[in-house]
Formats: sequence, structure tokens, C-alpha cells
Amino acid sequence: MSGLTRLQQGLFKLEDATKLNKITVKKIIPINETLNWMSALEANKEGAKKIRNGGQIHAPQVVKVLGDFSKDEDIRISGPFRGLLTIARSERSSRFIKTLSPMKGG
Repeated sequence: MSGLTRLQQGLFKLEDATKLNKITVKKIIPINETLNWMSALEANKEGAKKIRNGGQIHAPQVVKVLGDFSKDEDIRISGPFRGLLTIARSERSSRFIKTLSPMKGG
């Protein structure tokens, strides 16, 4: 198989590509933006600290649920100051977390 060209990978299309020698800071897409198709949780300061130290967060550390997800689905977890913290596998559904979390909207 020769002569094949990948035209798209996920949300990224060939016509949106930039040659390496033409990349500028303005063209770099923040990682959280490249993953915005994934459902997400926003952790509070305490939860963000737990994640940065390799721990788990629980519903009281969730500030916002973005999107709906099922148990065992990969989700983004962001924090209040540093953007994306990790990608994790959910142990609960978004519906379950919403019933336990003291969220401010979402």
C-alpha cells in the first residue's frame, strides 16, 4: 500500500494542517481545546491538588460536569487554574455525580 494520504484524524483535517517550519505560537492549539469533544469534570482547588498528587477525586471536589458520560468512559478533568489536569476513566456516570456534587451550575 503506497500513495495513501490520511485526510482526517478525529477533528483534525489535512486542510487545517501546518508544515513544521511554518508553526508559530498563534497556531498552537491548547490541549484542552483539542480534547473539547470529550465530556469533562472541573475539579475545585482541593480536587486539583489530589489529582496532581496521583489521587482520585470524589463528588464533593467536582465544581462542574461538562457533558454526559457513562461509567468506564474516558473524560477530561480540569482544574481551576491550570487547565487540563488529566484524562481519566470515570467510575461513575455524570448523572450520578450531579446528584452528589455541590456544583455551581453545569
